[in-house]
Amino acid sequence: MRREFFCSNSLLNLFYKNMKYHPFSLLFCLIVFYLSVCSMEIAKEVLTWSDKIPHAVAYGTLSWIMTMECLWCEENFSWKKIFFLSVVLISLYGGIMELIQQHFFPPRCGDWYDFLADIVGALLAFIVCFLFRSQWIKMLRLVKERINHKK
Repeated sequence: MRREFFCSNSLLNLFYKNMKYHPFSLLFCLIVFYLSVCSMEIAKEVLTWSDKIPHAVAYGTLSWIMTMECLWCEENFSWKKIFFLSVVLISLYGGIMELIQQHFFPPRCGDWYDFLADIVGALLAFIVCFLFRSQWIKMLRLVKERINHKK
């Protein structure tokens, strides 16, 4: 049964179904992917400080975008679901990116501390979103009202 799920189109259908709800997250995932696999010369020119800070900022931004998209799309959202998408899934993406770097893009290599920075960034962004949830929700409702009013 489990093998059938991964071999069938179910996973692909799930991706396409959710793509319309999370377009900015997917776009930012592609940007993170590009930055993760680009040559070291480009990365050295862009990043002059410790590389852990950009990891935390990138995955924190990705977590924030995912959280905002969840709040935008669902009226009756579950913070457990948002935590799963914004922290667990984003952190897994960070781990997968470290493995991809290690195995497919030499001289890039995976680093446990980079993965830890990814997790910390995603978790901190989620915590900030959760602490200021009422303000975010009010802001998103106001934007929705203005968009609907223009139609």
